[in-house]
Order: sequence, then structure tokens, then C-alpha cells
Amino acid sequence: MILLGVKAVARRRVLATFIALLLLLTSGLALWLGPTPTAHSVTRFQAQKIAVAHLLQPDELPHIQAKLVRQWQLTLVDGNDEGRIWSNQLLWLVLVPGGHFSAAGCCVAPAFTWNIAVINDSPDGAGLDGVLAGSPDDAPLWFWLLPDLSGGRQ
Repeated sequence: MILLGVKAVARRRVLATFIALLLLLTSGLALWLGPTPTAHSVTRFQAQKIAVAHLLQPDELPHIQAKLVRQWQLTLVDGNDEGRIWSNQLLWLVLVPGGHFSAAGCCVAPAFTWNIAVINDSPDGAGLDGVLAGSPDDAPLWFWLLPDLSGGRQ
């Protein structure tokens, strides 16, 4: 009889743990995706135009992609800022395949295979805020994992 009571308590604990993990996963996913679409000031076209102006030659016809994300989402997946920037600021990340950007320096720049232009979504106007560059492959996996908060709207 006592053994049956112990098993019932163990089942309840497992069920309670499962429900808690499910709620945690659901709330984490909701926080990650956020309410889409999000109101923004800079259009996808404007962000792409800025990226092309800074990263490509005028005669190149690029296959670029843009996503609207929050700064804290970029901090979570990329970590270039060493985890210091956790703002809710909206950013456009524009992926430009190819190694068009190189840092200034005395030595030959490494062969990058992708660049991501970071453009602040500001009502005061937009401009290039930074460039992330790297290799190998055509794009970092984290870029594809980030949700597009613009909901595909311009």
C-alpha cells in the first residue's frame, strides 16, 4: 500500500515537472519571437540600400536578406559586444554574401564569405552602425535563427 502511494507521488512530480518545463519553454519562445509585426521607422528597402551603398560595388547585383531584430536578440546569438548591450532597440541586420568588407589595417584582410550590415531603426534617420563579417559558409547559423520582427512587411 505504501509502495503505491510512493509511485503516485512520483508520477505527480514527473507530471508537475513536465508542465513546468512546458510553460517555461512556451514563455521563452513567446519572449524570443515577440509580438510580430513590430512597428519600425526604417523600411527594409532603406536598410538594404544603406548596406549595398557601404558593402558592394555599384555594378554588383547582390542577393541580400534583411531582418528586423532587437539588440538583445543579437547580443544573445552573436556576442560581439561581450554581452554588454541588452537594449530593446530595433536593428536591421542586412546579410550581404561575399567578402566585400575588410577592416582597415597594415596587413592583408582575411577572406570573409559574408557581411552583415547593422542599421539602427531610428525615427531620426538611418545609417550604417556597424558591420559583422566572417566565414566559413554563406551566412552564420544564428542569422537564420533570428525572427524577423517586421513580419515580412516593408
